[in-house]
Amino acid sequence: MPYDDDAPPLADLMPWSVAPPRLGRGWPTAPDDACLRARWEALLRAAGAERAALFEPTRARTAYSAVGQLPGRPGGTEKLIRASGPCPEP
Repeated sequence: MPYDDDAPPLADLMPWSVAPPRLGRGWPTAPDDACLRARWEALLRAAGAERAALFEPTRARTAYSAVGQLPGRPGGTEKLIRASGPCPEP
């Protein structure tokens, strides 16, 4: 790739940046929709303490936490300890 001393610094062209997401748990990230849906089904089959453990709780989020409205969603989330029904659309 050619180099140009007169080119502006990248930070001048794109001054806004954010840190990458810190998911804290791997189960909501999946290589494909089918894997994500299988993980959701496994979470729903588990109950109580087993479901909470599968969720991989952190200080900020547990299976008993609800989350406010996320971008592109009509409302907040339910507590995953009480979740039921089909996998939310990935």
